[in-house]
Amino acid sequence: MLIVSLVTLPIYRSISVKWGKKKVFMMSMIGLSIASIVASFIGIISVNPLLMIVIIGGFVGIFIISQFMMPNAFIAEISDLDESITGYRREAIYFGVQGLIWKSAAGVAALLSGFVMSKYAYNPGHDLGVRLVYIISSVLFVVATAILNRYSVDKH
Repeated sequence: MLIVSLVTLPIYRSISVKWGKKKVFMMSMIGLSIASIVASFIGIISVNPLLMIVIIGGFVGIFIISQFMMPNAFIAEISDLDESITGYRREAIYFGVQGLIWKSAAGVAALLSGFVMSKYAYNPGHDLGVRLVYIISSVLFVVATAILNRYSVDKH
């Protein structure tokens, strides 16, 4: 996953210039949603689980790097737009709110994952909880994509 991410990093710059950051970010969330659904089938379908993990890891590597780069690019765009409207540079406020949201989401994800796995099991042979966490994450990627679709700043 890391190797694929590093290889795709420079590609993201060029495709985000060509297609726009929003579209590229949304495509990466859909790619991660697909990977989450496929990961929920590890050990169920007749493919070697280790091979499946490696393939999914490579697939995730294509899309995960966008999740780390694009939010900061969005904040930069918002800061530029805000400055053109107000005359003030307030990046610190935007990055602070972004950090609060990211950390809050990580906390909710940990709580939700823990709850689902403890309720529906997470042991070998009794792993419905782990599979449900993948499915829930897939659904949340789709919901996040729908929300991002309403993001109106469309600078390149």
